[in-house]
Amino acid sequence: MQKVKSAKLLVLISWYYLYISNKFNSKKSILFLKLIKMELSKVRIDKWLWAIRLFKSRTLASDACDAGKVKIEGVSVKASRLISIGETIYVRHLQTQKIFKVKTLIDKRVNATLAAVCFEDLSPPDENPLVMKSVFVQRDKGAGRPTKKERRNMDDFTTLDF
Repeated sequence: MQKVKSAKLLVLISWYYLYISNKFNSKKSILFLKLIKMELSKVRIDKWLWAIRLFKSRTLASDACDAGKVKIEGVSVKASRLISIGETIYVRHLQTQKIFKVKTLIDKRVNATLAAVCFEDLSPPDENPLVMKSVFVQRDKGAGRPTKKERRNMDDFTTLDF
């Protein structure tokens, strides 16, 4: 049952991709839009973040949720939080803040072109944060290890808050 549902979902997503690129007629597209609304109503956030290829593994996605790097409406969420279409998700990943709006719910990992259809990227276009803030803080040679206060100051300088 689960495999059949996943196969249907993959077919529906590929139809949606074809619909966006205007490669088939409107009768099929209307049928597709009706079917895709019936498929999934809610999905776990860690599963969805993994399925759209933001994280390499589902474990990394759930660890990011547990670390407070994934927020919905300004509130950190657990990995088991169910999301629905239209929600805006804020993710701090690889020293950047990414903002996604959920367009389609999927629970299986698909290729990148099909995954791109499932969300809208609302992230502001900014420069490379690695260039803006250096991860390495310059210290004088022979100064020794940083004290606890100096280390906290360095951490405050290098971490990206949103």
